[in-house]
Amino acid sequence: SLNDVDVFAVSIGPGAFTGVRMSLSVVQGLAYAIQKLVIPVSTLEILAYGAFLQKSANSEFTQSVDVAVAIDARMDEVYWGFFRVSANSITALTSTGVFTPEQIPLENVGIQDSCLLAGTGWDVYSERLGRRLNLEKSFHPIVVLPQADWLLKIAQSRQHRAIRPRELQPLYLRDKVAATIKERLAHK
Repeated sequence: SLNDVDVFAVSIGPGAFTGVRMSLSVVQGLAYAIQKLVIPVSTLEILAYGAFLQKSANSEFTQSVDVAVAIDARMDEVYWGFFRVSANSITALTSTGVFTPEQIPLENVGIQDSCLLAGTGWDVYSERLGRRLNLEKSFHPIVVLPQADWLLKIAQSRQHRAIRPRELQPLYLRDKVAATIKERLAHK
């Protein structure tokens, strides 16, 4: 039953505006109802960890790996994060945010060919992202969409980061969610 739940875990975004708000609302309501804490996790981190798990499951790989996450944010932009991931940690190596593929912050971090790629942005903006990151080989993301079991594995290691339901907030990386008519006409 619901009362058997010890703590909730939820992806706080970035992602589809309505989807993020719906998932947070459901988890927040359930957590309030049974007075439980919530562990928030970024969708960018979930994808980075999923890429690590896929790589480690398919090889004898056990060390950390760098993962470049690009989620299609629409409006000619991606939600971006670059992480170093191991079995026990996820560390952001650059600023996360919403950027055009050409404006992705690299902050003196070398992206090697051994870097894993994750997210829907790699399919949509592959040529532009490849140019920005100086990737010379053909590339495909190892994972595209987040999975609930990845979220749960991260949450298990973050029990100490649990918060009260009223503190739960979506991770909005974009301030502007629509173009004006004038802006849309200028792009035609």
